[in-house]
Amino acid sequence: MNIIQTYWPGNNHETISEVLNLKGKWISAEYHWMSWALSCLQLKRYYGKVNLYTTQIGKEILVDNLKLPYSIIFTEHDNVNVPKNEIWALAKIFTYSLQTTPFIHFDGDVYIWSKLNLDHKAQLIAQNNEIDFPYYYEIVNGVEKHFQYIPECIKLDRAKSRIIYSANTGIIGGNNLDIFKEYNELVQKFVMQNLKYLDRINISLFNIGFEQYLYYCLAKYHKIDITYLFNHSNKNEFDSSYKGLAVFDKVPYETKFIHALADFKSNRVVCEHLARRLRQDYPDTYYRIIDFLGSRKISIDSKFYRTDSYKINFKNIFKKNDLSEMPPKNPQSLRKDMYSFTRTKRILSDFLNIGQRGSMQLGDIKGILKSLTNISEKNLLQDALNYDISLDRYVKSLRNETYLYSRDIEIYKRTEQLFSLNTETILSTELTFDSNCSIIESKWPWNDLNNIKIFIKEPPAYFQSLLTYDMWNMSINEVGLDSLNIVLLDSFMKPKTIRKSITKISIYFNRIEIFKRRIEFEELVLSRIRKLMFFGALSLTCSQFEKRELT
Repeated sequence: MNIIQTYWPGNNHETISEVLNLKGKWISAEYHWMSWALSCLQLKRYYGKVNLYTTQIGKEILVDNLKLPYSIIFTEHDNVNVPKNEIWALAKIFTYSLQTTPFIHFDGDVYIWSKLNLDHKAQLIAQNNEIDFPYYYEIVNGVEKHFQYIPECIKLDRAKSRIIYSANTGIIGGNNLDIFKEYNELVQKFVMQNLKYLDRINISLFNIGFEQYLYYCLAKYHKIDITYLFNHSNKNEFDSSYKGLAVFDKVPYETKFIHALADFKSNRVVCEHLARRLRQDYPDTYYRIIDFLGSRKISIDSKFYRTDSYKINFKNIFKKNDLSEMPPKNPQSLRKDMYSFTRTKRILSDFLNIGQRGSMQLGDIKGILKSLTNISEKNLLQDALNYDISLDRYVKSLRNETYLYSRDIEIYKRTEQLFSLNTETILSTELTFDSNCSIIESKWPWNDLNNIKIFIKEPPAYFQSLLTYDMWNMSINEVGLDSLNIVLLDSFMKPKTIRKSITKISIYFNRIEIFKRRIEFEELVLSRIRKLMFFGALSLTCSQFEKRELT
């Protein structure tokens, strides 16, 4: 079967720079283009040939400049009939109708780490079935209320069942090419005969309606079964949030398929995993995207790539992901001006009505602290000050950008390598708390600055905040730790194997439950360790590098 993709940038874009600025619902433009790159490169890796249907500008970006290895490029989409950019799915369906041989079409936010387990003789293919997803009712109710023309297959489906079934078309295709031609004709009619009513419905959701629901109804009308990559027998197996469909931290040893649809694109963890995955597996393409966007003055989300450190020396070293050329550690502080007594000054000005936020120095604050007679206020202010001083100490301990960026590459590589091994080897691996991170103990959760008005009304308790450096945003991550992460990180304050850590922390939990559910508990802890390693809080001990190379 032919493997194909469609990139349609929309109407009325006259220059490459205009198109390069498009985010495609991602947080920033670079993730949009990184998504296309990873999708194409992974398809090429497992299927050998990938064809692209696009416009001339699409070709200039994806192929001529980003050098994505598409086999055949078709630019028929310069003339595709899409009256409004909001109904972009028309361009994809037009692609399906052009096929003369069996095919599978992949969206540009789908990534694979193995060939799909599908019957390539199937008449029709889709990613998964959808049962009773709430947003379909908004679409269908709007269509039934306002549209003049509704395809017969949809009318019949609605008459037979008020529960809406559909098909996710992140992947779509099959051998029955006549259906796809009819599908395109029906969609064109569905849209064109209701153009004047589109402003009465949620037009962005309408894409899902005429692409996915109509596809399902048309197949049902012709009594053709759709073969799904993931087939769910009831609605409780899978919901509209698609939880678990973008688990990058288990690639490639467990996660073999990701579809970063909808809200996943606005999830910063997903965006950063996407970028780090492309950087690790395809560094040339990754840096080509960064450099190309930079040359066109396109805003980039990651602040690091705007720095002189990157522009002067980074890309020559890290394009190869070769850490043998990593510059030496430098104890120089990254940013000594970051500390500003943020929490302390806010307590003083907003809640104790003392002083202005910007005018106070540390000596002034200590003087006020001594003068307070209210014990509760004094404890609150002292705790905020202790947190701010600890944060300041951490900021001043940070290494330079060169070291921190190289560390970020190493973190991703080593974490994936470790968890690609068998469970016994993982459990025997020695980890330690990473010295590039820090933990602050406090009586109030000062990391949660947005909710300060709420939590300062609560009595003092015990909290821990994990401090790590965010290389992408060049800022400090302050993460509140739950009880499991507290005891887990504490267990690694001295180097220890993962097995010994699990044994040590198990005493904090119900022993009978742990005994009964040992495997489940072990999997939970390993999942936490994996996330903490990706976060940079845990690292392999030096002896691990000397004893064996994780491959």
